[in-house]
Amino acid sequence: MNWLAMQKGFRVAGGRQMPWLWLLVAVFMILVSMAFLDAPLAKWLSNRPEWLRAGFSIVNGLGKSDWYLWPGALVALAAGAASLRQRKTSSRRLLRWLSTAGAYLFLAVAIPGLLVNLIKITAGRARPKLLTTEGFYGFEPFNVLPDFHSFPSGHSQTAFCAALALAAFWPSGRRALLILAGYVAAARMVLGAHFLSDVVTSALLSFIIIGWLERLCRDQKLIFTTGREGELRLRAEGRWWRRRIRKALCKQR
Repeated sequence: MNWLAMQKGFRVAGGRQMPWLWLLVAVFMILVSMAFLDAPLAKWLSNRPEWLRAGFSIVNGLGKSDWYLWPGALVALAAGAASLRQRKTSSRRLLRWLSTAGAYLFLAVAIPGLLVNLIKITAGRARPKLLTTEGFYGFEPFNVLPDFHSFPSGHSQTAFCAALALAAFWPSGRRALLILAGYVAAARMVLGAHFLSDVVTSALLSFIIIGWLERLCRDQKLIFTTGREGELRLRAEGRWWRRRIRKALCKQR
């Protein structure tokens, strides 16, 4: 990476350029939230009616990594095994791309998940329920108890990483996927599992890590390529699979 590119900023998910100033502003706002917003908001949410909590609990499960790790791994293994039996070069290339795409979805959730779990243990931030029940608000670094694994939010990280990874294959659904991920993040706050800064940090990390993973795949000529205007695009095999899925869906209507 040349110095001029670094001065302009860095790439986040979707091939978008993010100025370093924006990153500094985001980190500053997270610190402001920790100091002034997290505790009052958590106390206010703890007094919300049960029907509101029940409404948000519906999407809470979408933040579990199993929903993405297992399908990604199965697609990667099944398509990879099928490609070995193909004699036709075009079919073999299509299946290898599909196998790589499954592995990408797996890694897009697994890598950030490992990082978030490491940060959780290192930071040792108490969850909101300790604030509302015991009045404790703070950090106990390297505390292995789940009640001190609030920062950052694992469910939010999974939801945002999965949304960004899937949006690379379905660009027109990017907004809907991110809204759904935001709903999962809001559910974690309403259910009293995380503070505002926890879920915002997870979202920020997701954009950065998925952006790095996209660039890595593009540089290795896997899954993605670069469009005419520098945007991220699927390779030819990926566009073929997308057309086939669209045709299959149209036939079912």
